[in-house]
Amino acid sequence: MFRVQNVPFIEQLYAQQLADYWMGEIQLTKNFLDPALKLEFVQSFLQNGQENINGADSSTYRSDAVRWMTELNAHYGGMRSRWKLTWYNKLSNYAFRNELIEGVPVQRMFSSTLGADYELILERLLASVSSRYVYFYDAQSATFWELNAALKYITPQWQVELSAGNLLNNREFVMQDISPLLISTNYRRVLPRYVKIGIRRTF
Repeated sequence: MFRVQNVPFIEQLYAQQLADYWMGEIQLTKNFLDPALKLEFVQSFLQNGQENINGADSSTYRSDAVRWMTELNAHYGGMRSRWKLTWYNKLSNYAFRNELIEGVPVQRMFSSTLGADYELILERLLASVSSRYVYFYDAQSATFWELNAALKYITPQWQVELSAGNLLNNREFVMQDISPLLISTNYRRVLPRYVKIGIRRTF
């Protein structure tokens, strides 16, 4: 039995027997000089298969997990631009095969992160907005959308920042634990909408 999460490792559990692991990635990048724009397309594949011993009757069974990930990202900003934009989009497809259960459980997840910075006064006053959207669908459905903003004034000695977080006032963050036998959705409480003021002095 194993657990696949949205982090680059696979945790092995119980009495593992034979196992195989395959992965691959294709990256396509296009740069534009004027305006300064970079586009990225990433297609990756991860497959992990293994045999385990069933504790009930000591028989051997095999589990396979397959994950396809498609990314489309964009970066904008240059020396002559007051704008700096980043946009990351990822579609993940999980499929599981296990000899102990019938069918092939499938779960999909889409995530999108957008960040925008703009210099209201060149090298002095900076406004920024960030957003993150996550959507789980197929076997189970859940969504989460986060929005933050900040205003920052910078001098060689001082930095003053006014920021607001969780503008949509979410009360819970969605997490999913995906394994060959179970897809579970958990909700973690998050800090409600807030405003923060910060001052920093450099000597």
